[in-house]
Order: sequence, then structure tokens, then C-alpha cells
Amino acid sequence: MKILKLKLYQENVCYRKPFSFKVAETYPLPPYSTVIGMLHNILDAKNGETYKFDISIQGTYASVCHDNYMWARKFLNNVEKKKYDNADAIRKPLKFTELVDVNLILHIKAENEIIDKIYNNIINGQKSIILGRNYDIARVDYVGIVDCKETIKEGTLANTAYIKPENVKEIKNDAKKAFKPGITFHLNTYYTIKNDLRYFDKVNVLYCEKNTKVINCEIDNENDFIFFV
Repeated sequence: MKILKLKLYQENVCYRKPFSFKVAETYPLPPYSTVIGMLHNILDAKNGETYKFDISIQGTYASVCHDNYMWARKFLNNVEKKKYDNADAIRKPLKFTELVDVNLILHIKAENEIIDKIYNNIINGQKSIILGRNYDIARVDYVGIVDCKETIKEGTLANTAYIKPENVKEIKNDAKKAFKPGITFHLNTYYTIKNDLRYFDKVNVLYCEKNTKVINCEIDNENDFIFFV
């Protein structure tokens, strides 16, 4: 199977966390479900059509903005509708956080014909690349097919990344207790629909900062890490 490598830039973006209602918080990197949705959009997938990918996500951002607002729509239950003249929904301003100057490196592994179609659709500019909200456009700075060069026993992160816990090296705190550095995220991947509701499969990963030590990790032929999940 081929590996597609993308380098994307976004000036401002929100990868919204589920169930963040009072403030729409963002993940520090796009979750897998968001990248999967982007890829299906590039492929112009039909309703119910699903493609399977292995995905690696890493990148950087310059800062976080906490002072933006957007209109949010709240859908009402039957009791609430009576308070608002039977309206189906009301709008209210919602504070949200945005990442600024985001640079991403994505590796995508799939069947060769799928990778070729994604590559050609990007090169031919058939669609805008949307990652995040429906207006969070990404600029493509690089697209190419790469190989897995080798697996290294130990290395140091040049970017922040989502990594499987077994690929993060333990360190010891002042009490000499070993732990794995990073923030645990339980991220959405693919979903199934039951009774018109989406039920997501999830994966546990560590969000690790730059300079974190990693072990038994693949690198591509351009010497960038690959952390497939």
C-alpha cells in the first residue's frame, strides 16, 4: 500500500472538541475523524461510502486565540419551544478558541488506487481542502508519495504529534516514578449510524510536545516520523 504525505497550512482553525458547549474548545491537532472526513471529501465519496486509512498526524501552531465568537444554534425540546413561541431553535453567541498559524504533516496509508485518486484530485485542484469547520480552508504546501525508510529504536520529536502510548519513552519524575509524558486523548475515528445517530469508534493516543523521546517509530524517506493509528 502507498503512503501519501501532505503538508498543510491554516491561518486560523478550530478542531472543535465534542460536548464543549459553554466555550467551543479546540484540539491542538485535528482528530482522526476530522482528517478522515477531509479525505472522504477529497475523494468525493457518496453517502454511505467508506474508505479505510492508516493516519499519522503531527504539526505545530504559533498561538491560541481565546476571544472570538460565533453564532451557535440550540435546538429546543417541546417544553423550551413554548418559551420561545414554538421556535425550533434559537441562536446565541458562543465563545470559541482558535489555533493560529497551523502547520501540519499528515501521512495517509491506503490501497494504491485510493492514494492515487487523492493525489490526483489534490494536484488537479478539483476541491478546496477543508479541515476543521466547514470554512476552515487548508493550503497545500506539499503533496507526495513517500516510503517508510526504516524503524528507529529512539528519536526526538520535531513537532507535536498524536502517538500510541507504546511508542513514547518513559521518563522519571522527582520521586523516581516512571511515566509517559503527554496528554491522553480518546479520539474519534470512524462511525456507524444507528437510529439516525453517529456512534464513533475511538482510539487512545498521547498528545506529545516537541522534544519528547519516542521509541520504535517509523520514519519516511524524507526523515519525518510516521505514527500510524
